[in-house]
Amino acid sequence: MWPMDEGSITPTGAGAAASLSAALGVEDALTRRDGSLRALTAQLHQARAERSRACDSLAALQARLDDYQSLQEQYDALLQMYGEKEEQLSEARLDLADVTALYKAQLADLVTLRQQAR
Repeated sequence: MWPMDEGSITPTGAGAAASLSAALGVEDALTRRDGSLRALTAQLHQARAERSRACDSLAALQARLDDYQSLQEQYDALLQMYGEKEEQLSEARLDLADVTALYKAQLADLVTLRQQAR
């Protein structure tokens, strides 16, 4: 199959065709694998870039959430203060109604005393 020709080995006949076919098959497989490796590398770079964008977006959203939470805390505090002021106003109105009723009662008593004095 491999005859010797002046100290070198050279393929001949069917064996040479098989060797060439095998070598071409290996070369094709390596070419496909190289192409596949390039495609996977490109996908990896794309995935890393997408992950980086997602991380940036997440950081921005987290900052916005922190701002909203801060605003919510301020809103809750203001709402509580407003409720306290509403309660104070209600108490003041009740006090005013009581004082007005006492004033009217004193005026009525004063008018009655004045009429009795005549």
